[in-house]
Amino acid sequence: MAREMYQSMLGWSEYKKGDEKHTPTHFLLEKKEYEEVGMIQDQIQDLKRQLLRKDKECDLAVHRKENEMNTIINQKEIAFRTKIEELEEKVQDMEKERDILSGMNQNLLRINKERSNSSRNLPKKKEHTGYVVLQSREKMFYVRHNKYRIWETMLQSPYTMDITDEQARYQIKKDLTPEGEYWILGSIGIDGYWVTDLDTIMRDEEHGQGNTIFQMQQNANYRSGYWEVIYLHTKALGIIPKNMRY
Repeated sequence: MAREMYQSMLGWSEYKKGDEKHTPTHFLLEKKEYEEVGMIQDQIQDLKRQLLRKDKECDLAVHRKENEMNTIINQKEIAFRTKIEELEEKVQDMEKERDILSGMNQNLLRINKERSNSSRNLPKKKEHTGYVVLQSREKMFYVRHNKYRIWETMLQSPYTMDITDEQARYQIKKDLTPEGEYWILGSIGIDGYWVTDLDTIMRDEEHGQGNTIFQMQQNANYRSGYWEVIYLHTKALGIIPKNMRY
């Protein structure tokens, strides 16, 4: 059993309980106890070495994983950049092809217009838009509890049935209702285009006073062979120019 000890003039002495003159500063262990303490210290040192080794192994494992992840990320980045470059190259090729096809399409549309004008005995393209008013009639239009007197106008386009519905719709809209440009429709008395609720148009100070289109429909006339467009608008047409009458 460990004994409390203090150092005096005569050497080491055992501290006795109740001794107020001396203060124990050391423990005196028996050999067996000392060996057990030594073993415990050895075990502690061994655990410390194991922990240190594990820390190093963990650091190495983390470093190895980081390197692996960086390698994978770099490979992904390279593959991604390569893919982007390939796509950009494809986009450039497609844009070139689009420009070529667009030029060809414009030429085909021009030829289509010229032929259609010629077949309808209309003036040449430079002198005629290719659009003619087929009819315009008054009709009643109901919106909820409100009744309005509106007009329905049908125009024949210069585009034959040799082009698709989407192509015809795009070209007709581009021709007749371009943004911020001269309107062919202005020559027949239509001055606005607002696809919305008719009540809203009639309450609007600007559009309610003008002759505004609020609905558009496309019609495929297989008898004549031409695409037609039907507009619903708020007022009657003006005087139709002679070159836009059939």
